[in-house]
Amino acid sequence: MYLRPTLAGILATLAMGIYSTAAFATPITYDVHIDLNTPLAAPSLGGDVYSAAGTLTGTPGASDLTCVSGGPCQITSMMYQVLGAGSTVLATINLVLDDPTDPSGQFSGTAAGGAFGTLDVSALLDFTLDVATDTLDAGSFALNPDTGGSNLLAFQWASGNPAVLLESVYLGEQVCGGPNDKDSCGTVGVTPQQAVPVPGTLLLLGLSLALLGARRRVT
Repeated sequence: MYLRPTLAGILATLAMGIYSTAAFATPITYDVHIDLNTPLAAPSLGGDVYSAAGTLTGTPGASDLTCVSGGPCQITSMMYQVLGAGSTVLATINLVLDDPTDPSGQFSGTAAGGAFGTLDVSALLDFTLDVATDTLDAGSFALNPDTGGSNLLAFQWASGNPAVLLESVYLGEQVCGGPNDKDSCGTVGVTPQQAVPVPGTLLLLGLSLALLGARRRVT
């Protein structure tokens, strides 16, 4: 008689523990979209750049998804397409986090398209997304050729979602924004896709059903 309520309590405690882990331990893919107020002239890409669209994948912590200089990087990979008029793909960028244990947030990969063909590139990301409100903190992204030289592409943004782009840099030249320019360069928005269930989530479902059955037997 006393074992059944105890069993129900144990199941409830275990289920809550798994819920708290599953809720924040599932890798999630986020859609990212950058829209420029004024097209960026990019002859090396074969046309003017109007926007960029892609995805990033990471495992959020309890309150945010973070990748900051000198801190943790919960983002493991990124893919972006640089888009011209009519959403024509001018270049595709694929990046993977070099070392999850390295706090520098350094990514490596390739950029392919336009007159330059395929380049080995690296990137630095300063990014924090509040997962409860889907709000971006102020941050930045810089893409560099592995051969050295100026930034291929760089952005800085304010907080919000969509967040205001404060500065855009192409081939090392500031093309929009900066400390003396009060006009925004455009916006950057981040939207989570539907998370894929993981084994912990399925176990949570099973425990919930078991808990319901135990409670019915008690009553």
